[in-house]
Amino acid sequence: MATGTQYSASDWLNTNTTIGPGSQADKEFFTGGLPSTTVGGQTPFEQTNCFGIEQGLPAGQPYPVCILAYKGSMTQQDMNNFLVSVPPGQQLYLVYWQEPEGSYPGTAAQFVSAFQANAQLVHNSPDDTPNIFVAQDSAGSPYESDPTVQNCSWIVPASSTNGPDVYLVDHYENGTVNGNNVNNSVNATEWRDWLKCASAQNRPLGFGEYGLDDSYESGQNQPSPPCSPPPTPPPPTNAQNLPNALVADREYLAHLPMSGDPSLRNPAPFVVWAYWYSYYGGTPVCTVFGNTDTAINKWRFIENQNGGPVGG
Repeated sequence: MATGTQYSASDWLNTNTTIGPGSQADKEFFTGGLPSTTVGGQTPFEQTNCFGIEQGLPAGQPYPVCILAYKGSMTQQDMNNFLVSVPPGQQLYLVYWQEPEGSYPGTAAQFVSAFQANAQLVHNSPDDTPNIFVAQDSAGSPYESDPTVQNCSWIVPASSTNGPDVYLVDHYENGTVNGNNVNNSVNATEWRDWLKCASAQNRPLGFGEYGLDDSYESGQNQPSPPCSPPPTPPPPTNAQNLPNALVADREYLAHLPMSGDPSLRNPAPFVVWAYWYSYYGGTPVCTVFGNTDTAINKWRFIENQNGGPVGG
């Protein structure tokens, strides 16, 4: 679960109360590098929302997965300082320059090189413990129609020394939600093309962000405030199809490894499914469960099947 780009630990905890309890992931963004010095008595990790969330959870409840996306350059000492402050029980995914396709100020080759340099800082650190993972987080939409992206050139090769441990994608169904799984959705092409590229690396996969358009209530002809309506209003069936899509994806994702292409096999598991519970989050429409309790109940069921309030 994530709640937008500008939010606090309290926002996450409040959302967890609404659609949880049992939310399993938090994602946050740094325009520069990760925190690397103690500030005001707080260690680098204590300066993240993830730490604040931990402090607000009931005693004994496992920490949610923490996905930290950053863009700034870091030294080896900077990375060491950050990693040494991470609690042993905290599952952490570090993303250098999320959604580089279309946003990175350079070529695909330059991005791959910069990512590898950052990944090497993590893998070379003495505090690169088994609970810390390097993740690439791709933008889904460019894989729909851009041949310079569909050729897989933006995918960083897997490597234990300077590559990703897991491959994530940010995938949204804006506009029409047909109730089918991601492999048969309106935006299925972007998923299939990304999957071909990422699965070839034989590493775990996941959704760094995932959102379904619920901006129009069933039987209504106006968006649910304060969502911004998309250019083409989606049908009023979105609110009915959203829970169906959640259930369809639960079944579909549980049965990867073969998907998208009959010749594609990926034995690695699907390890992260972060629903973007936000009015914004980079999408022009609303992805909150604003229709009925049905979608919330379906999502709780999925969380509980994954072990309840734990990372993953």
